[in-house]
Amino acid sequence: MKGKWEVTAQFIADTQMYAVYRLRDVDAVDHSGNREYAGGYVTDRAEAEFVAERLNAEDEEKGPESGNPQDQKTKNITSIIGYNEAFDNGE
Repeated sequence: MKGKWEVTAQFIADTQMYAVYRLRDVDAVDHSGNREYAGGYVTDRAEAEFVAERLNAEDEEKGPESGNPQDQKTKNITSIIGYNEAFDNGE
């Protein structure tokens, strides 16, 4: 079972960055291979929290086993807020 969308923080080049992720399997250990990310890193925590809340609300509307591909949903959400410019440029 997949987990709820949450915000993670990490320092990248002396800048606090935030990303939205969820566990692919809540019964497994939390590690990079067990995480699904919604978009890239951003510098604004509020922006990341907004995305996590929106994705969780959409998941609740669709039910626990909606069968809908998550990839399209995350593309739609991240296009609403945009990616951090540094990551858009491939830096």
